[in-house]
This record gives sequence, structure tokens and C-alpha cells, in this order.
Amino acid sequence: MAFTILLIVVMTAVAGMTVREIVLSAWKRDEYPRRRLTLRITMALMLIFLLASVLVGVRVFHLDQPQGIIGLWMAFWGCIMLLTGAIVCLAIADLRSIGDDSHAETNRIWRDIAETIAAHEKKRAREGPPPDNERTDHTDADRPTPGNP
Repeated sequence: MAFTILLIVVMTAVAGMTVREIVLSAWKRDEYPRRRLTLRITMALMLIFLLASVLVGVRVFHLDQPQGIIGLWMAFWGCIMLLTGAIVCLAIADLRSIGDDSHAETNRIWRDIAETIAAHEKKRAREGPPPDNERTDHTDADRPTPGNP
């Protein structure tokens, strides 16, 4: 009984997270890639189907023990393993897309920093050199030491 309740709770949680992803994609229209949403919805549907299949196979057809028709038992668990492998592959693809997005975001941030520095340097070059009485080099030798202020 606990197994059945656990599977139903997990299926409900997966469905809830899928609805959350859909709502997030609706709020972030331009920033949320369609590919990622499609990937996650597909993965959630496959996971719900996997959990429902295990629930039905174990509770209805009693495929938790290899009794009776061994071929049916092997085919069922073989399909479950293939479906699990497909879900893992989709999860890896999702992680790779997140990594690509974060890498692109990092590159954009560094490019913005470089453009800001370049604009500042151009502005400084247009203003001309600093006055003669203003020092531009600050070395450690010019700093006061505790014994020699």
C-alpha cells in the first residue's frame, strides 16, 4: 500500500512541477527557450507514464516477481529500463542546454564589461592627460610605513 501511495505522490509532484514550468514559460516569454520547455514537458510525460506503468505492472499484473510467463516479465522490465534510459538521456540533454545558455550569458556579461571599459577609456582619451600636479602612478614605495610616515 505504501508503494502505491508513494508512486501516486511522485506522479502528482511531477505533474505539479510540469505545470510550474509551463507557468514560468508564460511569464518569461522571450527568455525561456521553447526547446527547453518542450524537453521538460516530454520528460515529465514520460516519467509519469513510467511510474504509472510500474504501478499497474506491479499491482495489477503482479510483475514484481518472475512467476508464470517469464517472457512477459522480461519484456515489461526491459521496456521499463528502456524508458528510464530515454528519460535519463532527455535529462542530460536538458542539462547541456542549460550549460550552453549559462555559457552564452557569461560571454554576454564579459562582452558588456569590455564595452564599458572601452567606452570609459575613449572618454578618458578625449578629456586629455591629467594635470601635471596630479600624480598618476601610485607605487608601494610612496606609501607611509609604520616607522616612516
